[in-house]
This record gives sequence, C-alpha cells and structure tokens, in this order.
Amino acid sequence: MTEHLSYREEARLDRAERARLELERADHRAELRMAERRATAEFRREQAEAKAEARERARAARSARFSALLAWLTAHVTDLLFVPVILVPALLAWTAMATFGASIYPVAGYLLPAFSEGAMWAFAAATTLTTHRHPERPVWHLRAGILVFALFGMALNFLHGFSTGGPVVGAVMALVSVAGVVAHQLVHAGPRRSRAERDEARFDRAAGRRERRARRAALRSTTADMDSRGRAHLVYRSGPASLERHFGRTRLVPVTPERREIPMLPAAPVTTPDATVQPADDAPGVPSADDRLTALETALERLVTVLMTTAETTPETATEVPATVHDNSPEWVDDAPAVTTIPAAPETAEDAALAGLKASLATGKPYTVNGLQSRYRLTRTEAVKLHRIVIPKANGHDVLAGVADEN
Repeated sequence: MTEHLSYREEARLDRAERARLELERADHRAELRMAERRATAEFRREQAEAKAEARERARAARSARFSALLAWLTAHVTDLLFVPVILVPALLAWTAMATFGASIYPVAGYLLPAFSEGAMWAFAAATTLTTHRHPERPVWHLRAGILVFALFGMALNFLHGFSTGGPVVGAVMALVSVAGVVAHQLVHAGPRRSRAERDEARFDRAAGRRERRARRAALRSTTADMDSRGRAHLVYRSGPASLERHFGRTRLVPVTPERREIPMLPAAPVTTPDATVQPADDAPGVPSADDRLTALETALERLVTVLMTTAETTPETATEVPATVHDNSPEWVDDAPAVTTIPAAPETAEDAALAGLKASLATGKPYTVNGLQSRYRLTRTEAVKLHRIVIPKANGHDVLAGVADEN
C-alpha cells in the first residue's frame, strides 16, 4: 500500500514538474515574441527615420540646385536673351553645310560643317574663355582665327547658295552663317569692366609704352666696356632723365639736380678787448658774468667727480658720460643760440672719381679706365679724360711720388 501511494505521489510530482516546465517554456516563448516585436518595431522606426532624412537631404539638394539655377538665370538674363539670335543662325548654317557636303562627298560629306562652322565656333569659345579666365593674356590671335574661318564659312555658304538659287540665295546663306558668331562675340567676348578700370588699364598701357621708349633710348646711348678678352659689357648712365624728341627719335636728356644756395648766417658783432659790453644789472632774467662763471665751475667739478667715480667702478665704460650730468647744467646754457650747420654742396660723379683715382694712385694701385668707369658710373670719354689728367705719360715712379707729395 505504501509503495502504491509513493508511485502515485511520484506521478503527481512529475505532472507538476512538467506543468511548471511547460509554463516556463510558454513564458520564455512569450518573451521571445515580445523581443522580436520590439526589434521589428525598432528596425522599422530606424528605416522610417533614415527614409525621412534621405527625403530631407534630397529636398535640400533640390532646393539648393533650384536656388543656384535661379541665381544663374538672374545673373545671365541678358545673355539668355541672345540665345535664339546665336543658335538659330548656327543651326541653319550647320544643316545647310551638311546637305552641301553630302552632295559633294557621298559618305563623309555630313562632316563638312565641323570645318566650316565648327572651326569658327571653336575659336570663338577659346576667345571667350581666355578673356574671362585670364584677362592679362592677349587674344588677338584667337580673334584672327575667328575672322579667317568666318571667311571660309561665308565662301562655302555663298557657293552653296549660288549653286542652288543664285547670288541672292548665296548672299543670304553667307550672312546667316556668320551672324551667330558675330552676335556671340559682341555679347560675350569683351571683358566687363567699369570706366575707372578701363581708364586705369589705358594709363598702364601708356606708362608701359613710355618705359619701352625710354629703354630703347637708353640702349642707344650706352657705351661698350671691353675687357682684355674682347668681350663687351654695356654700361648705362644711371640717374634721372627726361624723354625728348630729336629729329623724330626719342632721346634721354639727363636731369641735373639744382644746386642749393647756402644760406648766409648773420654776421656776428665784432668785439675788441677795449670795447666790452657789460650787461645791465637791471635786465630781467639775464645772469651776470660772475654767475655764469660760478655755474660753469660747479658743473665741471660735478663732471670730474662723476667721471672719476665711473672709472673706479667700471673701467670699460669710463668714457661714457651719464645722462644725469646734463640735468645738472645751469639754466643759462639752454638760452645759448643753436649752432647752424651749413650743408655741403653735392659732390658730382667726376669729383668723386677724381678723388678716388688720386687715392688709388697714392696706394700704388691706380684704377684702370674700365675700373673707373664701372666704379663711378662714368662714360668712356669722361673716364679716359680723368685718367689722362691724373696719370700722364711719364715715368710711373715719378708720377706716384708726385701724387703722394700732393696728397
């Protein structure tokens, strides 16, 4: 009986355990389904956000492109007005030349407009691009290419029209073939500059032409400096010069600086030992001679004291006078009249060369004509003249001795 009961108890416990396990499995499956649903919802939400961001970026890109296009159209309204004027004649001439080429060359004749019209338009496009991207570069050769190939195109179109309908048709087709490129050049080729910029460019060109004329005139007035090996070196005369026309040619005329007149100082009164002017005792603010002498002796004593003290402390800087010495000077020193320095007259190149040649002759190594010319910027004639004056044809020892005695 006990064994039977234990068997039934074990069976009950087994059923309870299986029920618990089944319940746990159900809970676990429910958790898995909830996790899958949450993951699916998160994935869909991320996809929706990504699509919304992509749509926003695409909308912003479309808006930017539309704004850029609108800005370009606003800036090129005048250019767009001439698009039909340029394209319609070009299209008519292209098709006409293609038909004319096919009648002459059976297969490759359709490529004839690439020469008659394409070459002209290639030069026109090159002119426009060069003018806008590199304004400083010349474009006359490109415009010459436009003219040459426009004449070729006009001739071919005239021959085509003349062969099909007579001279009137030929003239119409010739004018239509170049109307587009002429309109294109009138609208796009020229640089868009203000009046002030055009005036500045005109002044720069005029200054450049004047500089070139001055350089050509200076080149004509140069002298050749020959060395011992027969090589020539052009020597230019430096200094300011003015451009003048002489018998139809430009020449340089040196501008010599005006010599300043030395101002004359007022003559000092002549005093003699017998006639000495004594200052009035009642003159306000004027110290007497005794007061000036006493103040000067006091300043000298202080200066000697400072110099002796400085020499004992720092021997290297004993010669430097401190700034405090000037502060102790008597007040009447400030009332002394300022000393006026008379500027020396400017020294010319010939005077400097003459002095330098004499100095080099005294040292025993005088300048040669070439050295004198290159050192002091003289002409060949001036250098030879100075050299002959200072170094005459005589014994070298006697000349050196004479010059040394003079110096």
